[in-house]
Amino acid sequence: MRALSLSRRSLMIAPAPLNPGDTAALVAPASPLTKDEISFAEESLKKLGLIPKTFAEAVPPSSAYLSAPDSLRAASLTEAFLDPAVKAVFCLRGGYGCSRLLPLLDPEVFRRNPKLFWGYSDITALHQFFNHTCNLITVHGPMPAKPSFLAAPGLISLLFEETLSRPGSFTDCGKPSLSFGDPFFLSEEHADARGKLTGGNLSVLCGLLGSPWEPDTAGRILFLEDVDEPPEKIDRNLTALRLAGKLQHCSALILGAFAGCFPSREQELSFFREHFADAPYPVLFGFPAGHIGCNHPLPMGAMVHLSRRPLLTTF
Repeated sequence: MRALSLSRRSLMIAPAPLNPGDTAALVAPASPLTKDEISFAEESLKKLGLIPKTFAEAVPPSSAYLSAPDSLRAASLTEAFLDPAVKAVFCLRGGYGCSRLLPLLDPEVFRRNPKLFWGYSDITALHQFFNHTCNLITVHGPMPAKPSFLAAPGLISLLFEETLSRPGSFTDCGKPSLSFGDPFFLSEEHADARGKLTGGNLSVLCGLLGSPWEPDTAGRILFLEDVDEPPEKIDRNLTALRLAGKLQHCSALILGAFAGCFPSREQELSFFREHFADAPYPVLFGFPAGHIGCNHPLPMGAMVHLSRRPLLTTF
């Protein structure tokens, strides 16, 4: 089995598929977790036939908003990648704290030890680091401390098959979650695009503007999601991206779940139509990924083709 696969087109390193019995690390690079949450995550990996190795300790939520000091969280993440027994690294939760780790991480360590990396929400900051600084393809998806992890569409193929390294269909979204209708393009004129997939949580991405790890969106397909932010905050963050030149030259935009951000689905659609009515590229509305029960995994850093059906393919 190859240790890694290098996409000739994108020059990105795709992680090797896992095998039953492989060791998978659990890390907490952001907010703290309880002992029960860590145990739940360990059991989730065991149900998949993986051996969990936890690089985190339980912290009472009332005691801190970070799972550990920055230096310790950065060291744990680095240790997980350096451990030759570990074949994949799963984040336990988001919250806050990943952006504080970026200056403490050595890109060369991760380039030389590529592994499957998985998480979302605040983990967006680490996806930016791995995708743009280390040239690693990662997975934006639900984390094993929650039931949504084992229910993730395409979970088995992503973990145990060469889904991330071979061209072909990645997803047609399967059956949408109950709170989502089928995703659709805001304009019938624009419904086809190719590019490297980037993005993640809108608030986290805006927090990286002006830093060495700010999102590079030119010619890329940008995915955005957020949770529990009022419309004016979403507006402010989109405006920040636009003023920074991050929305003008995308290949396409995928709008995921904005859970708890709008009073109704109709108001959400109206809001995004107003913002992207004149976008010169495809804008896909309602992709089922983000802070929802059916959080569809996405291959961050991979070259993808966005079209009507199948909706998203790697190439």
